[in-house]
Amino acid sequence: ERNPVLSAMFRDYAVSALEAAAPFIADARTALPAALTALKVVLGLHRPVEVEPSDTICGECSFQLPNGRYFGKVVEWPCPTVAAIEAELRSES
Repeated sequence: ERNPVLSAMFRDYAVSALEAAAPFIADARTALPAALTALKVVLGLHRPVEVEPSDTICGECSFQLPNGRYFGKVVEWPCPTVAAIEAELRSES
């Protein structure tokens, strides 16, 4: 047999929890796609570039001269931005 007092308490708790979460749930419909789009844009900018002799660098983080060569600030691939995103995605799995 169910205890009516406990059933009512659980129902009230569940309703309160859902009411508190409702704004976050409703916001997730737009916030999640926007966050994924932003993530795709960032990862689209931070792309690997093959340079001689056999290095791979981040095209966004590294300094490129007008002639197309990379000079001065050259950041190895994966750059800190990509590494941080990948680490965070792995930790959430």
